[in-house]
Amino acid sequence: MTTARSANKSAIGQRIASYRKLRGFKTAEALAEFIPDNAVSRSTIVNIEAGRKSDPSIRDVLAIAYGLRVSPLSLIFDVENLFEPAGTDLLVGAWAHEPAIVTLFEFIFENPPELDESTMFDPIYRVNMARDLVKYQLRATALERQIAEIHREAADGAAERQIESWTRQLEATKELIAVLLRTAPLANVKVPAGAVEEVASLVDSIQRGD
Repeated sequence: MTTARSANKSAIGQRIASYRKLRGFKTAEALAEFIPDNAVSRSTIVNIEAGRKSDPSIRDVLAIAYGLRVSPLSLIFDVENLFEPAGTDLLVGAWAHEPAIVTLFEFIFENPPELDESTMFDPIYRVNMARDLVKYQLRATALERQIAEIHREAADGAAERQIESWTRQLEATKELIAVLLRTAPLANVKVPAGAVEEVASLVDSIQRGD
């Protein structure tokens, strides 16, 4: 029986296969031969694409991304639908900025790759936007809860000052959310209704990289 988790993980393989064909590699063997230092084998690529290897290592994903000349985030996430659960145990939060990508590639290969900014870093900008949106939405929810609790528990001058402070923070946070929601379509980040609830899996993985 195929679980939702395994189906999500096989989506990584589907994206690899899609990018491989888009880049003109007819077979997994051709892609493996193109990746320097024999960093990943043909059989590994075949098994990931087929969904049989459900736990690709960071090293495998980086090597394949290098060969395909795409950001590793493009393989881990559907960058057109960032609020879909990632379905992977890979910790991606630390990858979501340019120096980290370069450093991770340098860790695998002797010579740092020449990176194409348009394909390598655009997904990073998208992931960061999605991460910020979730972060501010969660912050707004927490502030609203704190304000409601202090209203119930106290009515002295100190409480009123705290309420005023939190209210100002809440208003500023909501303004940031509004800006992100307006600009998200320009970055091709699709934001579904009820995003906070729908991205619980994404929040768990990316916040560990904050």
